[in-house]
Amino acid sequence: MNDENPIYGRKVFFVNPSLFIEHFICEQLEDQEYEVYVINDYKVAKPVLAQYKDALCFFGIDSEMSFSEWYNYIKSYSEDESLKTIFIGIISEAAKPVDREKFLYNLKLPGGFVLVNRKSDGLFDNFKGILDLNGAKGRRQYLRLNVSPEVVSGYIARKSRLFGITILNISSVGFACLCRKEDSDIFHEKALIPNVSLTVMRRSMVVDCVVIKILPYEKNPDLMLAVLLFTRDTASEIRIYIKRFIQSVFSAQMEVVEKKVIRDQFSYKQPDVYKNLSTVHPESSFEQNDGDLEDAAELENV
Repeated sequence: MNDENPIYGRKVFFVNPSLFIEHFICEQLEDQEYEVYVINDYKVAKPVLAQYKDALCFFGIDSEMSFSEWYNYIKSYSEDESLKTIFIGIISEAAKPVDREKFLYNLKLPGGFVLVNRKSDGLFDNFKGILDLNGAKGRRQYLRLNVSPEVVSGYIARKSRLFGITILNISSVGFACLCRKEDSDIFHEKALIPNVSLTVMRRSMVVDCVVIKILPYEKNPDLMLAVLLFTRDTASEIRIYIKRFIQSVFSAQMEVVEKKVIRDQFSYKQPDVYKNLSTVHPESSFEQNDGDLEDAAELENV
């Protein structure tokens, strides 16, 4: 378990997930605005994850390798300085309780070992719980994307004039933009700004917004930084479109990262220590990792 709650949250990776996990768990997590990525080829996982040292990662171990190989593979993360900080969990439908114990008692798994039961009503809630426990969302509850005017633009009509705004970032609940100081009669805290026209990746939409914060813009003293929230009556289809747009950009960016890395060619067949692993946690080691097992216990047999 991580005691810090990062401002920006953590990327959440699912490596080699089953189709059930990908469509049932991953898609629901995306709907709730977790930053989720799926890596189907475990051989690119290491070089990708090495670039995101505080990421959360769940490994599906039911295919591609034996449990013995998966054990060696996951253990190797703790032995690599560039990977040892990754928050790791394991997912399996095929594992038996003794397999779960071998992994839990011999590896550090802050994400637990999830024995998947498709009939369990609590499966998604348990995944969500372990993500929240480890600060997956951070202090922000919504995905936010930095954008350029070519991707997202906007303007406001007021008194027969059009006020162009430069949008810096956007989420499903609002956006941050630049505006001129001379327009402070429009952009001031608690101001309601109706009929803001936005174009998000060639789709136009009109929303009502409330200004919740005005800050000086350090790069240009003639400009202000304004933070606007969509009003509560904003159509749900607008929020959903923006959320899915952000997720699609994140996914496309990660695909570029995956294509650039060198695939892991190492064989994890040897040594075959898995068959002789203890399922009783050594007392000294248990005392050191007790918190990890308590976290993992929340995901037992879901």
